[in-house]
Amino acid sequence: MKSSILVKLVLSGFIALLLLVPMAMVQSVVDERQRRRNEAIAEVTEKWGSSQTFVGPILSIPYVVSWKDQAGETHSRVERVQVLPDRLKIEGTVSPQIRRRGIFEVVLYGLDLKVTGLMASPDLAALGVAPDVVLWKDATLSIGITDTRGAKEQLKLGWDGGEIPFRPSAGGDPVLSSGIHALLPGFPDGGKSHPFAFQVKLQGSQLLSFAPLATETEVALVSTWPHPSFTGAFLPESRSVTPTGFTASWRVSHFGRNYPQQWKTEGTDLNVLKASLASSVFGVNFYRPADFYQQATRSIKYAILFIILTFTAFFLFEVFAGLRLHPLQYMLVGFALSLFYLLLVSVSEHAGFTSAYLVAAVATIGLITGYCVAILGQARRAVVIGGLLATLYAYLFVLLRVEDYALLMGSVALFVVLAVVMYVTRRIDWYAVGSVRPSTNAT
Repeated sequence: MKSSILVKLVLSGFIALLLLVPMAMVQSVVDERQRRRNEAIAEVTEKWGSSQTFVGPILSIPYVVSWKDQAGETHSRVERVQVLPDRLKIEGTVSPQIRRRGIFEVVLYGLDLKVTGLMASPDLAALGVAPDVVLWKDATLSIGITDTRGAKEQLKLGWDGGEIPFRPSAGGDPVLSSGIHALLPGFPDGGKSHPFAFQVKLQGSQLLSFAPLATETEVALVSTWPHPSFTGAFLPESRSVTPTGFTASWRVSHFGRNYPQQWKTEGTDLNVLKASLASSVFGVNFYRPADFYQQATRSIKYAILFIILTFTAFFLFEVFAGLRLHPLQYMLVGFALSLFYLLLVSVSEHAGFTSAYLVAAVATIGLITGYCVAILGQARRAVVIGGLLATLYAYLFVLLRVEDYALLMGSVALFVVLAVVMYVTRRIDWYAVGSVRPSTNAT
């Protein structure tokens, strides 16, 4: 076994594959810690308020549909005409804060919205609804709010110059699953439009979204959060992100979505309508840029590469220096490389990813380099291994930071490493290992 290169290569490969077992165990630890983090977030947001999606306002006017069965008996049911605003302008100030649950941090926010707009009356003729079957007195204006626990103040609707208190629930609106509503006076109104205005103070967490219900919807947000991620069907028309916060504004036309300005529930597939509405929302995610669990998962994907390159360096020392390393020594070095990722995760939960990466990398490089002084026989050889590991860990850190170029940089690095190994071993007589053919050309 000592003299057979083929046997040594097979054993080294087997050990490298065997080391995937502890790497899988480390990945399971990362997954378990990530689940605990998500549970902590759920516990905090359950008491504060979850991600909020603001939908509305929607004007809803019930009407009666009557028909006779074969026996001549008259039946009736109530359907609704629903109308979206002509104009909608939302101005919001978002005040984020970080709460802790144990060692885990949760991003929460307080939201102060000022909403103004113009609501058109329904075109009953276009919908085929007779005015005399409409229940004008039961007309409502509904606002969709994902988590109404985040509404902490009494809300009032400014409507045609007067004030109407909002009530809990979406008022039976078939499109909205939760929210608030106000009973509207003043119908029938001869087809005039109604200006409206109201303010909403909400609490939420992580994500804030809006639905573009109006013919033209304008949304402007101001926040002190420096790490916004703009999400949804529409990106901001303008935005500014600085270390002290961000401003963003959207202007969305009704041509950019797949539902009309008015409809009647009779004959309308409400599931399709809800799906279209959900697909049109846009907003901002108040995310934490240092998600060390995600970065740890990405770094684990490179573990086998680190193991193979380190084992290759040991193998070349055996070939060129005439050393004989035991498979157990390969395995111990592989365990040390695997332990890096567990150190990375555990320290990250307390010190942040960058500091944890530095601590784990220095500890791992120091451990393996010190061990190599003994097994390789010379400090100079151990320094070579330490330098190799330092280069690999530095390169991995760069890959984790530039995610968009990770594939390009990784493939280039692999090509360079392979080229270096091929160049260094180009004159080895593999049938008589230990003898290196004399150089005939400088190249």
